[in-house]
Amino acid sequence: MVSLGTLLFGGGFFLIGLAMVAFGGHGLRRWWTMRRMDPNSMVVEPGVQEFEGRARAIDGTVTAPFTGSQSLLYNAEVERYSSSHNGSNWSTVNQDTEAVPFEVDHAGPTVAVDPANADHFLTDEFQVDTKETENLPPRVQEYVDENLETGSTIEYRFTEERLDDGEEAYVLGPADQNPGAVPVDSDARLAVATAERDWLEQLTGDPFLISDTGEEGAKGRQLKQAVAVFLFGLVFGGTGLAVILFG
Repeated sequence: MVSLGTLLFGGGFFLIGLAMVAFGGHGLRRWWTMRRMDPNSMVVEPGVQEFEGRARAIDGTVTAPFTGSQSLLYNAEVERYSSSHNGSNWSTVNQDTEAVPFEVDHAGPTVAVDPANADHFLTDEFQVDTKETENLPPRVQEYVDENLETGSTIEYRFTEERLDDGEEAYVLGPADQNPGAVPVDSDARLAVATAERDWLEQLTGDPFLISDTGEEGAKGRQLKQAVAVFLFGLVFGGTGLAVILFG
């Protein structure tokens, strides 16, 4: 007979694995959607579409916190390194995302994008580790002085992902001809945007993805992430099931 402790331990692993398999399956479904669509289609109809081209500011930009770059979209993360007898790892102490609407010039009509509530596949444009350099960039040093505990044994890592004005961009999402969804200063005939969604809506609803690369690069990133999560889920789930059955 399986003990309660074994059941709880194995069940926890199994449920985590099940969730990862579901998330990986969602990613594979989104990759298949990307694979069967054409970003250069001239179709101007409501529905999920994909676009690739140059991202252009419509009305201003946002300032990335660590480099001061003028961007259309950024993700900034601060991590702290910790170690113990159980191992060592980086843990997030702060995350920040900010964005403004932008346009994508592509082979078809220009499309306006409201990046709020989108998933991101962005390149790490900047990263610095406090243990790797004694001379931090001014903005990073200012952030450390104002917000973080310091000391000779404390290590932080700062990462900044960005989509800058003029960079290549790929967008997959629900396009609409609703004039109210297109910023006043834009000549775009289509807008890609979505309302805020919870995790269930993200899994079951229309995909909405922004990448700082073309279609092929975005597909590659999506497939790599989805397969990795799916396989890890199988391992976790299989481990939990084995513990329950044979523990």
